[in-house]
Amino acid sequence: MDNNLELHINRTDKILDIFDRNTEEKLSLKPGRNWVGKMAETMIRLLNDEYNTNDLKLRCEILNMIYSAKIIEHDNYQIFGEKHNYCNTSSKYPLIFVHVPKTAGSSVNDVLEINNKRTGHKTLKEIQNNIDLDIYNKYTKFSIIRNPFDRMVSLYSYRIKNKDNWVSYGFPNKKRKEVTFEWWFWNFDIHLHMISSPPMQSMSCYDCLIDNTRELGVDYALRFEYLEEDWNNMFEVLDLKAPKLPNKNKSKHKHYSEYYNCSTGDVIKSFIEQRFHNDFKHFGYKFED
Repeated sequence: MDNNLELHINRTDKILDIFDRNTEEKLSLKPGRNWVGKMAETMIRLLNDEYNTNDLKLRCEILNMIYSAKIIEHDNYQIFGEKHNYCNTSSKYPLIFVHVPKTAGSSVNDVLEINNKRTGHKTLKEIQNNIDLDIYNKYTKFSIIRNPFDRMVSLYSYRIKNKDNWVSYGFPNKKRKEVTFEWWFWNFDIHLHMISSPPMQSMSCYDCLIDNTRELGVDYALRFEYLEEDWNNMFEVLDLKAPKLPNKNKSKHKHYSEYYNCSTGDVIKSFIEQRFHNDFKHFGYKFED
C-alpha cells in the first residue's frame, strides 16, 4: 500500500477531504439517530470508487472505520437520547447483568427475570449513567466473556440461520445458507448491518465492562468456556441458590478454528487480534486449534 493511500485511510482530515469533494453525497445526509452510520456507508462507497478494495490491508482499515463510526453514533445517542432507570437489573436477585452479544446472555436474562424493558446490549458505562446510583452501588455487577475468535464465528452462525436479518437489509435469502465465513467477514454491507449493529458486537468484552473510571467495573466476569462452573461459584459466594441456565439462542457450529482455515484466514485472525486486543491482553485469550 503506498504512503498516500495510508494517509487517506488513517488520517481523518484526508478521509474528510474525499468526502468534501462529493458535496451532493454530503448534503444528502440528515441529522438523526443513524447519521454517523450513514456517513460511514457513504465513505465506503467513495473509497470503493477511488481504491482497489481487494487490498486486504485497506479492507481492514475500512472495517475499523465502520466500527468506529457505529460506536460514535451509539455514544452520541446515549448522551442525547432518552434516559432509562431500569437498565439490565434482575427482579429476582440483587444483580446487574452486562449483556455482551453472543455470550449466552438471552438465557441469563430469562433465568434472572430481567424483563423485556430491562434487557438489551448496554455497556457498563451506559448502565452506570442511566440507573439509580444507589442500586448501581448496592447490586452485584457481572457479565460473561468469550474468546473473540469464537464470538465472531458464533455471530456468523447465528446470522446465516436468521433469514430476517438478510431480508430486511436486502440480501437474497436463498444465498444465506451458502455463504462461507470468509465471504461473510469480508462483505462491507455485512459489517454495516450485521456485525457493527448493535455496536457492542464489534467491541471487546473488556471495553464493554469498563466503568466511568475506565477500569474494569464488574464484580464477576464469567467465562463462557466454563460458564456452568463460574455461574455456580458466583452464586455460592453470594450465598444464593444458583438457578439452572437454559440454552437459548445457542448457535451450533464446528470448533471455531476450522472457520479460519481459508485463504485469508491469517488476515482475519490478525484483524480480530487487533480489534479485540483488550480481551487478549486482560483475559488471556488466544487462538486455539
